[in-house]
Amino acid sequence: MNRVIALGCGVLFAVAAGCGGGGSNPGGTGGSGTGGMGTGGTGTAGAGTAGAGTAGAGGTGTAGAGGAGARTVMLMSADALAFAAGQDGDGAWQALTAAGAAQTFTLQVTGARYGLAYGCANAAGDSIGITVVQATVAETARVTVACGGLSTATPVTIMGTISGLSSTQSAQVDVAGRAATVAAGTTTYSVSLPPGTWDLFARRMTAAPVWDRMIRRNSVTAAAGATFNLDFTTEGFAPETHTITFQGVSATESTGQLVIFRNTLGGSPFGLGSPAAGSYFAIPAAQLRSGDYHSVVASASDATAGRRVRRIFTTAMDFTATMPPMVAAPVITVGAATPYVRPRATIPDGLTANRYDLGYSQTETAPARSRSWALQLTSGWIEAGAETDYVVPDLSAVIGWQAWWGLAAGVSTNWQQFSQSSDAGVSDLLRADQTTAELDGREYKITQRDGMMTF
Repeated sequence: MNRVIALGCGVLFAVAAGCGGGGSNPGGTGGSGTGGMGTGGTGTAGAGTAGAGTAGAGGTGTAGAGGAGARTVMLMSADALAFAAGQDGDGAWQALTAAGAAQTFTLQVTGARYGLAYGCANAAGDSIGITVVQATVAETARVTVACGGLSTATPVTIMGTISGLSSTQSAQVDVAGRAATVAAGTTTYSVSLPPGTWDLFARRMTAAPVWDRMIRRNSVTAAAGATFNLDFTTEGFAPETHTITFQGVSATESTGQLVIFRNTLGGSPFGLGSPAAGSYFAIPAAQLRSGDYHSVVASASDATAGRRVRRIFTTAMDFTATMPPMVAAPVITVGAATPYVRPRATIPDGLTANRYDLGYSQTETAPARSRSWALQLTSGWIEAGAETDYVVPDLSAVIGWQAWWGLAAGVSTNWQQFSQSSDAGVSDLLRADQTTAELDGREYKITQRDGMMTF
């Protein structure tokens, strides 16, 4: 039996200032964010009133004797949102207004299920990322997101000399999400980046991406004309090498590994590289500082799909990556053609992952602009037991809605399907604010399919 979820109610959104277009969602599409359950207490409703419970800070309300309890669901953003809205159960969407100057929105939920929708726009106004979250209060009542806003500050250029390279060695400098490659025989570098305080990393490449030494300068101040001279002869350290053991890989799949190093206190992520198949580079424990962690992804993929295991370590280590089972491919059709294309996609029965995602993205050249939709459906909200169809919601009634945000007919569309699980549960997959202590040791299992079609 097939049931259909069509979120076509009129929507009113509160419009806020635009934010950066980069997304922080693992597995989402362009501009989407992640969020989830924070800490907080549980509120208890008083008896004899209208029956609405009052949520405690960051928690869940309990029904009073007078009737069903209302829970407070919170949407919290690290960046300004282009819009935000909420849905109680399967009812009409409501505009959500930020509380004060903070990007914190609340939604009163009387049933078990709810929806949240928000938009991330870039400063130029030519990119929009729309995320729709469908979850249950039992899974989480607090969703935290980050658009990954782009800095609007005027960039500055830092520079310096590079010493300690042989005639065949090159170098790479990483700072504030920017990189500069120094070719063999070159002795200077320059990087254009946003002003501020950043960690600076430089690696000596023996044969890129293999490196044998790293220089780390913590909390350098990037200002116009600032100079940082680097000498691999007198400073730096060698990397550690750790191994990954793959399990559950089929004969048609090829394996790979990726390690991203970052700091939750403001450091910018960058890839550390791999010396050989089944191994990865890491920064030694003695060189780590507060907030550092390694995000190590082991992947198995063929021409049509991929599976991944992601492990997060403060101090890196060897580990075994057991690949998750692949989810059946969705069947994607047009659910509605007005006021914009609203794809309908199947969600397979028997889904065991914590979250099931669908993504649609389009890029146009005249005028130049891009749009992406990330639909994040939790296992509790889906209520597995029958194959489900999910239709992209109609958000055209949003205050300030721009027609080009909707998916367009006749435009090549990249679609993505993800299943995601965390050993910390559903709420961890709806968070963008975890501390390094929380993340240390976490394991995520992800499957992915990609395709192209024109509606």
